[in-house]
Formats: sequence, C-alpha cells, structure tokens
Amino acid sequence: MPHAQAAIKAANIARAGDDCSKVGKTAVGRGVDGVDLECLKVTTGTFAGKLVWWYQNLKPLGRYEVVTPTDTRTSDSKEVAASRTGDRIGAVFGSAMKSEGLLSECVLKSIIGNSGILALSTFQNYKKRVDSSFIGNLGLLNAIALTKSPTSLSNSIPLARLVQEYEAIAVPVNSKYKNIAQLMDDMKVNPKTITFVGGAVGGVDHVFLSKLANYGGADIKNLQYQGYSSSYAINTAVLSNNSYVALSSSADFITGVASGKLRNLGIASPDRLPWLKGKTLTSQGIKIVFGNWYGIFIPFDLPEADKKNVVHLVDVLHSSITWRNTLLANHWSDGYLSNSDFAALIDSQKSDIKTFADLLGM
Repeated sequence: MPHAQAAIKAANIARAGDDCSKVGKTAVGRGVDGVDLECLKVTTGTFAGKLVWWYQNLKPLGRYEVVTPTDTRTSDSKEVAASRTGDRIGAVFGSAMKSEGLLSECVLKSIIGNSGILALSTFQNYKKRVDSSFIGNLGLLNAIALTKSPTSLSNSIPLARLVQEYEAIAVPVNSKYKNIAQLMDDMKVNPKTITFVGGAVGGVDHVFLSKLANYGGADIKNLQYQGYSSSYAINTAVLSNNSYVALSSSADFITGVASGKLRNLGIASPDRLPWLKGKTLTSQGIKIVFGNWYGIFIPFDLPEADKKNVVHLVDVLHSSITWRNTLLANHWSDGYLSNSDFAALIDSQKSDIKTFADLLGM
C-alpha cells in the first residue's frame, strides 16, 4: 500500500511524501528515479500544510489527456464488485491526480477495437504531445504478442505500474472441489471432466490456467477453456454448471463468495486480501503469484525534463492518501512500480507469453 505520513523519516530512508523536520534539508538520491528530495512545506492535496520530502521544481500539469482501450460491452452487473477496464482505470487516475492538485483537467479518450491495440497505435501516432498518456495492461501485452501485431508497447515509455489485480479460482458452492488440492489432482488425472471459464482466450486468465497446469504437471492442451467478455458473464457461466471452475481477478468473486454461491479455492496473491475470504495459493503449497496489471505509458519522444516531471508527479500521487483510499475503494492491490522497474517487468513477462503461446501452439 502507499506509505502513510505518520512519522518523520530520516534523509537516508526517505521517500517522496514522507514527513520531514526542517525546510531545506536534502535527502540525497531518494527520489524514485535517484534524484534528490528536499524537505518542503507543501501547499496542495493531502500533503497541504505539511513538511514533507518533495521533488524540487515539481510542476503540476494543465489539461492532460489519457488515452484508454475500452471494449464494446456495457458495464458489468452490480453482482460484480467493479468493472476493470482501461477507461475505468484512466478515469480514476485522472480524478485522483486532480484531487491532489497534480493536474487541472483530465480528458479521457476511450478507443474500442482489437484488444486495445487500436488505442495504443492511435496514441503512438501522436507527435510531440507532451500532454498525453496511455493506459495499458498485461492483457494488451498478451494480445500484441499472440496476434504478432507490429504495434509494440516498447514504442512508448512505461511510466508506472499503478494497479495489480491478483487472480483467484472460484467454484459453485455445490462443486465437488472443496479445496485446491482436489482440483489440481483432477487437472492431471481427469482433465476432460473440468471446464474452466474466464476472460478471452489467450488473455490473463488463460495464462493463469497455463501456470496452474504447468505447476501441477498437467497438460494444458487437455484442459477445456471457455472465454467470456466480462466478469459478469464469467460469474453467470460458473454458476450454471457445478463442474465449471472460474478464473478471474479476485474482486470479481466478492459478491458470489459473500453470498454463499461461490467457494474461493485460492488467490494468486502473496498475502491474503481484505476483500475476499480465502487462502492464498502459496499458503496451500502452490508457489504462484500472478495477475493482471494496469499501468501508464507516455510518448516515446517526450522531452527528458517533461518525462522526469511526470515520473515525479505520479510518484507523489502514489504516496497520497487519495490514492491509498482509491485502491481500497476499488479492491485493487498496490502494484506500484516506477519507470525502469516497470520496463523490466514488461520485458520479463514477454518471455512468459511466448512460453504460453508455445504450449498451446498459438
């Protein structure tokens, strides 16, 4: 979670937004990108009136455009906790930035088509647009690789991973599977008796299934998988047949588990999540931590000074009470990684996707 400003932090351990004691003191190299932080009295957002470690010469943005992929479906039913799409993440990001005084106006441009690739290519066709960004996710990275699209996330600068969504496994309460061990055994011994339901074929949920299969020594080619276009459709499908097993982001099963209609067999998170009753996979002996993410990208030709400023602005947002409350309200895990760390994650996950594609012959 974003850190709270509860106590004064010494310069050698300070992060942006931490409390400090004296105006003008310097925390050498403690910025997210290795720049110095300065102890300043801040005048905006949830830090207003406080002495905190801050970026020198931080410049709030004016009118800022966020380009987001969206899809053709309508919003998920109230039976699902939240609809997780690029346009929702973009809207929440913009609202939080504005609340913290880090920009004056956020304009969303949502584009439908081709699993988000059309939105990305539109964004990358902008030239010298310092006032724009793009919301991408792991699902888009998968789509680019599996369709062999010439459009690449590498042609934009990964600014920060904002949100992490961990995968979960749910079955109807009258399913024969009472625990994850029973399911893992059947995946190997009786794979044809199980139907897995989740998001799009080749998407994040499908990759999650491949990781489960690989871990348990099952052949994913023997496992049946049905892809759906929304979390509501996944929930509806799994409740229609007690031999079905649903894979989706953890928050998508909150209502079903709380109402007693679904049983959560495991969550692919490092620690238990406050919004969904159930054990992690790791605590049950299955060493898988995995899920979708959403992050923000900026133009490849953005001048270095502008890039640094936006990196710093997003780092300040992550430290704010506004962002902490945003994560809690939306049942999102804090997936924050800035710039170079985010870029390294993307590179590592490209090999994951290739392994998945090879397994299925895609």
